[in-house]
Formats: sequence, C-alpha cells, structure tokens
Amino acid sequence: MTDRVIDWDAYIPREETQAIVEAARDHFAALFSADDIRRTYDGDPRPDLWEPLVEHGYTLIGLPEELDGLGTLVDLTALLEEAGRALLPAPLLTHAMAAQVLLTAGLLDETTASSRLAFARIRGGTLHVFDGTDADIAVAVDSADGMSVVRVFTLTGVDRDVIPAVDPSRPFARLALDDIPSREHACAEHRDVVVAAPRTCVAAELIGVAARALDGAITHALGREQFGRSIGSFQAVKHQLADAYVLVERARSLALGSAVALGASRDSAEGSRLSRLAKAAAGDAAAQSVALQTQLLGAMGLTFESDSPLAVRRARHTIPLLGNPGELYAAVAAEALGAVR
Repeated sequence: MTDRVIDWDAYIPREETQAIVEAARDHFAALFSADDIRRTYDGDPRPDLWEPLVEHGYTLIGLPEELDGLGTLVDLTALLEEAGRALLPAPLLTHAMAAQVLLTAGLLDETTASSRLAFARIRGGTLHVFDGTDADIAVAVDSADGMSVVRVFTLTGVDRDVIPAVDPSRPFARLALDDIPSREHACAEHRDVVVAAPRTCVAAELIGVAARALDGAITHALGREQFGRSIGSFQAVKHQLADAYVLVERARSLALGSAVALGASRDSAEGSRLSRLAKAAAGDAAAQSVALQTQLLGAMGLTFESDSPLAVRRARHTIPLLGNPGELYAAVAAEALGAVR
C-alpha cells in the first residue's frame, strides 16, 4: 500500500479565486436587487442577466484553456457560492452543471460551450429542464448496465411548457421527448462519476444560500434587543448560530475537497464520494440556516417584505436536485459498508 500524497497547496485560496469572488459579489449586487426577485413572484419576467454573465466571462470559469476557459473547478465553486449568496435569478448554475457533464464525458466543444446550456432529467416520455426556459441545449444523464448515457437535446425552436416552481425566479421547463432532436453518448463511467462535478456545483450554490441566511440571522441577532439586551447575547441564540456556522463550514470544506479531487482526476472515486457528502452537507446547511433566520426574525421573517422567504424558497427549490441529503448519506454509507465487507 502506497502513502497518499496530498497537494495541500490546492486547498489554499489563490489570489485569482479571491478576485473572482470579490468581482462577482460586487457585480451581482449591481445587476439586480431583491425587489427584482420579488417581482418574479408576482409574474413579472426575471431580469435578463444572461448577456452580462457571458460578457464578464462567468460561463467560461471552470472550463479548459483550449475552450477559452478560465480558472479551475475550485474557481467555479467559489463563483457559484457567490451566485447562491446573491440568489442570482439567472441560469448560471444549470449552465455550469450541463457544461461539467459534457466536459467529463468528453463532449464539450467550442460551439457547445458558447451555447446556453441546461441540466435536465427524463421522466417517462417527458424532459424536465432545470431553469431552462431559455436554454438552447439540455443535457441529461441516464444509467445503463453500470455505465452512463449522456443525452444531448437541441431545444432551439422547440415549444416548452413553463412549470410553476417553489422559486419562481428559477422555473422548470417541460418538453415532450418525441418533439426534441437528440443524440446519445455512452460513457464507461458510472452515473455518479459523470454527475460528481455538477453535484459539487449545486453544493456550492446551496452553501452561498446558507451563508446569506446565516449572515442575515447574525445581523438581526446583533441588532434586535429584548429585555434591554441584544438577543445575540442569549446563550440559546448563540448556540444555534454556532451550530449553523459549523454546518456551513463543513459543507464548504467538503465542496472544496470535492472540487480539488475532481480537478485532479475527473473519474476520481474520492471526488465522487466527496461530491455526495458535499451536496448532502450543503443541503443540511441551507435548510438549517434559512429556518434559523426565519425563526429569529419571528413574524417579520414570514412577511414578503423580508428577504428571508426568498432564501427559503431558493433553498427548498434546489436541495432535491441530484439527491436529497438523506439519500446521499445513505449511498456513501452503503458504499463504505460494501468496501468493509
């Protein structure tokens, strides 16, 4: 048995990554406001942010240099965490998920990379496209005999139904499979390997949602007074905030570990396992943090004027994507028990 060599430098945030985070945070804040998101709940179209995202190169982050890509998978997770923190009402996550599937399967080229992509799931004779009402290409991954089958659908000019969603700023599209031109590609890797990078992307965005909710809870706890004291000084409140902080940091560490492992090797078993743990932990962190923010805000947290319901809806809408926490923990446990036996 050989000793495992760990590249610890890969876990240290690069200056380039910090620059991406800072630029994205400022840019997202300038592009739209919470009121813009609220208006989508009333039936207004969401802000048209796709072109600004493309112009600033966000859609190229995490892609290889030969496709004019920028940065690494670690950089992409950092960007998507900022998108989650901002509750970005644009299809950056679904585009990144689809691009990462095609990259792992060896199917990404310059034409596809420059298209508007979306991640999808097949149910019966229907294609359900995640946040794909305007997508040009949808990508779905099936399993067959221990292998995976990547299906690429051309959506240009195809009619689609918009499905009401828990988060109206992130709608689903539904299309009949018989109406969509498509092509299939068999991959030797198992489905869990092919969706490992997309799963890490989802985890990163959920971490951003959780961090936003936790920041809001902390701000309120420090400013709200009861019995002449800040409620943040109460032990019960401090413990809940500390527990939520631990959940967020655990998820962030797992997502980073997954991104590093998958960046070194796309078919990494460790990367696949860490992606499941990261997604599960991020789902837990998001669910707990948005619930805590709502609880601490009290009745105000249930009002539409508060930002709390926006984070709750984004979290609940995104957590089931590519596996609920319980399912993912169970899969990792079953894999570990099988290895022990």
